[in-house]
Amino acid sequence: MEAIKNPTRELPASNSSLVAIPVFNESEYVDDVLHTVWRYSANILVVDDGSTDSTPDILKKHTYLQIISHKTNMGYGQSLIDAFDFAFNHDFD
Repeated sequence: MEAIKNPTRELPASNSSLVAIPVFNESEYVDDVLHTVWRYSANILVVDDGSTDSTPDILKKHTYLQIISHKTNMGYGQSLIDAFDFAFNHDFD
């Protein structure tokens, strides 16, 4: 697992919710999904589970994201584990 913290965005203090979105080769849809989710939450984590399409490049364009990138596909379960671990370690509720 390789965590990429967006240096332009501070992580929130406690009492905050996090929206975690696991993705794998979602280049066709991820841009629209992120724009929609952004309307409802400023705290978004995307776990890219080893995408081999242009998903990683699209994610980098969204400067408001926190991103965890797996070098290879580790499965949906590991993506959820990493998302919960991130939320716990960064004081999200």
